Amino acid sequence: MLTEKEKKSLQKTISKNSFANNVKILHEMGKTTAEIHVLLERSKSTINSQKLRQGLKNPDALTNAQRVYQGSSKPKSDAPLTDRTCLKCQERFMADGLYNRICIKCTSVHRSKGWL
Repeated sequence: MLTEKEKKSLQKTISKNSFANNVKILHEMGKTTAEIHVLLERSKSTINSQKLRQGLKNPDALTNAQRVYQGSSKPKSDAPLTDRTCLKCQERFMADGLYNRICIKCTSVHRSKGWL
């Protein structure tokens, strides 16, 4: 975790930027979601959502497959990961099931708006 000296130094940097810029800056500095959460005083899910919107790699977040099968001993499909094009944004992504045609970015955006 962060020392008090490190925290004060970083808070001077982040006080001048927007939330989105702060997340990006801290992510590029190699800070974890937990450290960013402490510095920006926002929830971890808010930090992860912002990372997702910006297309930042987020090793802390669960993959779509982990979310779907969490708590299950085995996946419902033996289908391998497949390179597909998202039906919403037309970007390439690795699908983790036979019927997965919408990328995690589009899925999370639509869920947050109550469309799914």
